[in-house]
Amino acid sequence: MKLEGHCAPEFDEVRKVFSFHFDKGLEVGAALAVYHRGKLVVDLAAGFRDRSSGEPYTRETLQPVFSVTKGITAIAANMLIDRGALDLDAPVSSYWPEFGAAGKREVPIRWLLTHQSGVLGLDQPVTQAQLLDWNYMTKRLAAQRPVWVPGSQHGYHSMTYGFLVGEIIRRASGRSTGRYVAEEIAGPLGADFFIGLSAKRNDRVAPVLFEQKPGQALGLPDSGPYANRTLNWISPPLKVSDVNREDVRTAELPAVNGIGNARSVARIFAATIDTTDGIRLLSSLGMNRARAEQWRGRDEVMGIENALGLGFLLPSEWCPLGGSGSYGTAGLGGSRGWAHPELSLAFGYTPNLCRLEHFARREAALSRAAVSCAQLLAESSLRCSSL
Repeated sequence: MKLEGHCAPEFDEVRKVFSFHFDKGLEVGAALAVYHRGKLVVDLAAGFRDRSSGEPYTRETLQPVFSVTKGITAIAANMLIDRGALDLDAPVSSYWPEFGAAGKREVPIRWLLTHQSGVLGLDQPVTQAQLLDWNYMTKRLAAQRPVWVPGSQHGYHSMTYGFLVGEIIRRASGRSTGRYVAEEIAGPLGADFFIGLSAKRNDRVAPVLFEQKPGQALGLPDSGPYANRTLNWISPPLKVSDVNREDVRTAELPAVNGIGNARSVARIFAATIDTTDGIRLLSSLGMNRARAEQWRGRDEVMGIENALGLGFLLPSEWCPLGGSGSYGTAGLGGSRGWAHPELSLAFGYTPNLCRLEHFARREAALSRAAVSCAQLLAESSLRCSSL
């Protein structure tokens, strides 16, 4: 197995873990990137784009990253909050009047970001073609009654998060989420990340591959009382393999269909905690507000403990990210993006082999190695400064 890219000597343990996963047959193709103190210290790729062509998986290969998209959408929303274009505690209906129907008039923007609105899905099914129609979906969701009293419970809004937060981004900025990300995040940073991929880039995308059950419906193996509510209103159901379809890739589904590479995911998260090549996405105040814990406890969709900031996952047993103080986003199959401000560390990982389980041991081991290396550097700096 040949590695492409580079790794700073201080982060060699990360390279070793990445290589080990290929040696043990846990990967087909993947890329990994780590930023430390604003510099790209790990930028690696290895393996193959698919199982048959022999085409190498490179650092430039684009990859569907499932719910990592939610974290990029959260960055966009928090940028608007940081800039004063969105009032976090204002009613959604003050920006999106139609949303005030069916008992939702006082729902604040905060509860869209924290998965507390209760708008988990629709009472009447939609076709897949309707799902890809933004105006149709936001109209239907605006009229939908929540499944719980808003704010009273919390549960992962697997698909609707993207439409709800995305429409607020559109109302506040005049731009779709995909366009906002392109113009305010990915473009300035020179990052290859897309919500709504142009057809001309489709040949750069590696297909999602499967360990088993390629026809399994999209979503985590959720077990909470509202698990079936999150996706059962799409007919026929979306399958994991549907992210390989061009129509799904080119639509804007800001909860699930982002496409990027590890370097770009890490770079975007690095720019939320510090200036990265002259670009900073969130102020220190905005970043700390975004990662402040809004709730922690049993997720009524996932059926396990979860924790949320303003649109970001916070460390929990099922998704440790970079440990205490970190915030980020987790994609089905193992893709990850997170930042740890105290360690000046940001992480991106994009595998093409989709492992359908809550606990992604590949990502967790890579994250632990990155954190360990950064902690050793911090301790070394502290010792030197005390001499």
